[in-house]
Amino acid sequence: MLEVGVGYLTYEEEKTHFALWSIAKAPLILGLDLEKASNETMAIIKNKEIIDVNQDKLGQQATCV
Repeated sequence: MLEVGVGYLTYEEEKTHFALWSIAKAPLILGLDLEKASNETMAIIKNKEIIDVNQDKLGQQATCV
């Protein structure tokens, strides 16, 4: 489960956490109360470009180069 918005990661850590889960093609399951989420957290989880990476049609994980 994603730890974005739960309260113990910094903003930079939340962005990194979300991006890593996205490139790993992991399910983006949120574990926070959306009604209490900050604007910064909502910006992270609504980032269309990162979500597009997670849900591309090939369905392949990113590889280290």
